[in-house]
Amino acid sequence: DKAEKFLGEVQNLLGSRFSGKAEYYRYQTPQELAAGTGTYAMGITYPRSGQIHSTESFHAHEIVHLVAGQLGNPGTFFQEGLAVAVGNQAKWQGKDVHKLAKGLAKGVTVSMLVASFDRMDTDTSYALAGSFVASLIKTHGVAKLADFFRACSSKTPTTQAFAATFGQTMDEAGAAWVASL
Repeated sequence: DKAEKFLGEVQNLLGSRFSGKAEYYRYQTPQELAAGTGTYAMGITYPRSGQIHSTESFHAHEIVHLVAGQLGNPGTFFQEGLAVAVGNQAKWQGKDVHKLAKGLAKGVTVSMLVASFDRMDTDTSYALAGSFVASLIKTHGVAKLADFFRACSSKTPTTQAFAATFGQTMDEAGAAWVASL
């Protein structure tokens, strides 16, 4: 019931209905999840097939992925950033992502973070992505962020979709974000 209620909230927030039937697979440990999916994690979502695999009985972060994954794909940085900003309530490992990002964001550009997200330590990358996306939501609203996700397709590069949606480059938005920390 809690998962279905949150799914409805995320759908309303993002202005998008999840199409299809969602399946939720629960595992005891990340090792079991890895045996079932091939990925060692606390949770993983496959939006196209409507599957959430998780070690938690309620995993808000993964529910956000379920809905956002059907909007469009701006890349892992933005997908995880939205899931942290909304699903984890702008917290990573129980700590405020903006406080975590303050020391981590100095000297980097958002373009650098987007390009290196998958190679970074998850405690760093998820905190930075969550903080940046939460700042986009605060500055432009969640509807504008959803528009950005929708604008991202195989025909439109993420950088072009970002500039068209927000009226500035990712690095310009990133500079304002870092200054606000």
